[in-house]
Formats: sequence, structure tokens, C-alpha cells
Amino acid sequence: MPPESFAQEVVWPTLDNLLSLKSRWKVSVASMIVRCRDLSLLTEQLELRLWKGRSARKWTKGEPGDDALAFEQPKLMMRGAHLLVDNGIFERTELVHQIGLPPETIEMLCNLRPGYLSVQSDAGDNVVTLKLKRNAARTNRSKQAEVLPFQQ
Repeated sequence: MPPESFAQEVVWPTLDNLLSLKSRWKVSVASMIVRCRDLSLLTEQLELRLWKGRSARKWTKGEPGDDALAFEQPKLMMRGAHLLVDNGIFERTELVHQIGLPPETIEMLCNLRPGYLSVQSDAGDNVVTLKLKRNAARTNRSKQAEVLPFQQ
């Protein structure tokens, strides 16, 4: 909320006036109260009255109009994932391995289309290739295995 334009729109800081600005600024009434305080648009008494009025209206858990505001979709993470894959820095499966989360979770967090990280970049099918790393400590062990008895 830029100081100049926000201060011009808040003519008289009441709960109803701030609520009417909610759809324009896409922020909560609580954050507008804090911004008004930061811009010295409120006295301490008026700020306290706004907080008490907000609490009396039971807006502490949710405010009117919260359901009308859509959550902002992440764009930077999506662009970063596309840049890494499209420029050949990582294959899709390598990217999943580096991040260390399930592909579906990464797709959700990065706002990628479902299945984007499950598909090979050079093939159109849903084949996922896994690369196993050899553990140097295990290669020196003998090939024989020991069977341990378990009590029933």
C-alpha cells in the first residue's frame, strides 16, 4: 500500500470505510489499520477503537470478503522451474531429486501444471528414469549376507 495513494483513499479511517477499500487493495482490514498507524493517520485512541470494534464484530478469525479474494498464484517459482528445465540445466527428474519433495507437491507449490515433473523432457510419455548412486563404502564389502534369526 503506497503511502501517498493509500493515504488519499483513507479519508476517515472507520471499519466500514476500510472494509470498502478491502477489494481494491486486496489486504485485510487489520493490515490497513496497521498501515494507517504507520502513516500516522490514526491517534492511539482511534487505533484502539478500531481494534476493539474489529474484535467486537468477530473479524479476528475472518473478515467479510475474505472468500471473495483469490489467493495469489506463485509465478517466480514456476518461471524458475521452467528456466531450469527448458535451458537443460536440470532434467525434470533431476530437479525433483534436487528439491527432495514429491513431484505433486513441487507442482502445487510452484504452480506448475499437474504431471509437469513426471514427464520426461525429451519424451511425451510418463516414464520416470531413476539413477542409482553407488555408495563407495558399500562396494568394498563382501558379497555374502548374514541371516539374522527373529523370535516369534
